[in-house]
Amino acid sequence: MSPAREPLPPLVVVMGVSGSGKTTIGTLVAHELGVQFIDGDSLHPLENVQKMAAGTPLDDDDRWPWLEIVGRTLHEHGERREGLVVACSALKRAYRERIRSQAPSALFLHLDGTLEVLTRRIEGR
Repeated sequence: MSPAREPLPPLVVVMGVSGSGKTTIGTLVAHELGVQFIDGDSLHPLENVQKMAAGTPLDDDDRWPWLEIVGRTLHEHGERREGLVVACSALKRAYRERIRSQAPSALFLHLDGTLEVLTRRIEGR
């Protein structure tokens, strides 16, 4: 009989619109799970960072390389048997599928809020 394998630490993507609490909830979830938290914004390629700094919205062509990095980062943590929580908007199904293509075991935690709550949070930044 082979020894029982420990379950893999979870790979979690905390997703939602701006102001939904991705960073706050993601940090708390990571702490409770005893794993690292990464804000997905820190994974953007330099070109995206420069575009956003100039006030230019990103389009899908800009997002695909970033989503690949998010997925690859989750995959690498999974390969090392390390859990990870990443905050990432991942609002479109295609975005989640791109991440999942790299990290099939990733769980998606979708945060939501009323328009009033989201507006208040964004205005409070």
